[in-house]
Amino acid sequence: MLNNIVWLVFDSARYDAFMAARTPAIDSIGPTERRFSYASWTAPSHYAFMMGLPPHANEPRMLAADVHRRDLALWQRRIGDEAHRISFADFAPSLSLPAFLRSIGYRAEAYVSLPVLNPHTPIAQHFDHFELMPTVRRQGL
Repeated sequence: MLNNIVWLVFDSARYDAFMAARTPAIDSIGPTERRFSYASWTAPSHYAFMMGLPPHANEPRMLAADVHRRDLALWQRRIGDEAHRISFADFAPSLSLPAFLRSIGYRAEAYVSLPVLNPHTPIAQHFDHFELMPTVRRQGL
């Protein structure tokens, strides 16, 4: 079982620009996939992430509900929890990745640098610790 899950989000990172960049440290983590955000704006995209849904692959002829069920079930592999089968029901009713992870013994922390994702917004709910980074706070946000 994994001891830690680290989820890095590069807001506004275009796939073509990222692929053209030299990213040896990130490349050492694993392969890059072309994925699409659920929204074109930061806050709604991150709300989808915090529901446990990674950016989608935009697969043709796939119903969104089927993609969501499959993506949520992938947490089984991500955390290596063989004790029980992870499904959509594990995320309900809160639809919160931090709440789900906390329910199975993880500590959920977030360190953000975008003012639209701050401790006073609903996205901060269910985290053990949620912090807007100091450089953003110094700007009066």
